[in-house]
Amino acid sequence: MSRRLGLTALLLLATTGTPAAQAPTGPARISVGAPPMVATSTPSTVDITLQDARGKPVTADRDIQLKVLKPGAATHEIVTVPRGSSSTQISVLENRAGLGEVVVSPLDTSSPIRSATSEIAFAPPQAYTPVLPLSLTLSVSPRLQLFAGVDTGKLIARLVDSKGIPATTDREISVSFPESSERLAPYPLRIPAGLAYGTASVSSTSAGRLVLSPLVEPPTFGGTPISTQRLDVEFVNQIVALRLLADPRYVKAFLRPDYAVKVGLIDAQGNWIASDNDRTVVLRVDPPAAGRLREGELTIKRGTSVVQTTYVPNDEGVAKLSAIGTGLQVQEDEIHFLYAWSYFIMFAALFGLFGGVTKQALKRKWNPKQLAINAALGVACGALAYILAPLIVTLTFKPEQLKEASKLFEAIAWGFIGGGSGPALLGQIFSPSGSGK
Repeated sequence: MSRRLGLTALLLLATTGTPAAQAPTGPARISVGAPPMVATSTPSTVDITLQDARGKPVTADRDIQLKVLKPGAATHEIVTVPRGSSSTQISVLENRAGLGEVVVSPLDTSSPIRSATSEIAFAPPQAYTPVLPLSLTLSVSPRLQLFAGVDTGKLIARLVDSKGIPATTDREISVSFPESSERLAPYPLRIPAGLAYGTASVSSTSAGRLVLSPLVEPPTFGGTPISTQRLDVEFVNQIVALRLLADPRYVKAFLRPDYAVKVGLIDAQGNWIASDNDRTVVLRVDPPAAGRLREGELTIKRGTSVVQTTYVPNDEGVAKLSAIGTGLQVQEDEIHFLYAWSYFIMFAALFGLFGGVTKQALKRKWNPKQLAINAALGVACGALAYILAPLIVTLTFKPEQLKEASKLFEAIAWGFIGGGSGPALLGQIFSPSGSGK
């Protein structure tokens, strides 16, 4: 693996623990703060804010480019929320009275950040006389598809004349939605006298389609009925992110272990949530050579929240697990693997045996007994050399081309050196002639 597991990573792992209860972080949606009505021929400021899955402002961890379609524009304008900031601003200008929309979406079409739309009205001159009949229009921002139990939409009811130009009346207009009264606040929605619009919040704790069919009181203006239109708002299950969760996340072992990897959907609070339809997830390991997944493509069936696969490392180090093509935020996970100390001792002892046998075999005179003794001493000296040598000398065996296998290479090298030279050194120390000198 290209990234080594150091003390900092281990301390971070110990302090953060498992992400099982963590809510999704990072930008998940866009909020457009457009005023309901502005004057024509006058520049107006619109705030664009990044929010997390719970609708709270969140700072960007990198420059995030957004494309903006302004009222009356034929092409998109590109704006950037800079790294470390949570918002930016744009200016809108329209010379004709009427209704328009500000549509903001990520420039990167693969981004999980949800787009937003906000309707904006451009007021006519004060001397303007509405052309009857009037009609009531409805719009919901930031979008017509909201998360049940999480999102709160802004419902705007507007009076417009037959030319689509905002209209005011000299009396208050009450707008009720008998079948949806519990999901709106305040209720009923009111358009004050002299104002062309009224607002209310709309929300739902359960998934389903909300049909807003307005009843207007009084139902007429200027002797003609005020026409209405219904608006459908869809509340969907609050699936806001995909979580990858390895168990365990850190292992130090003699052999390469199997890691169980859970892949599941979570809500804005970080809890597992059942899928509303079959979802295919493509998993990715970074770096690719770090290890392998038994199944790289999984399907989370409708009604199921979690599926599982297995990860097997190819070498010690750190591997990052992620997913692509989900259309959701992804909570990535890291897997940490280190070989146990005994793993390297084994190789040092094994090559110590080779070193001891090779040293004895190269002598002109030797016998099987001496060969066996040197082999046994080579095992002991090889292991001892690997343990003690790094404490005594600064020499390390880390060729550039073997950087990833440096610890194993050192165990082999020190083991072979210790096994080849250790028995002879011990023989000199403990022989009668050696001790008498």
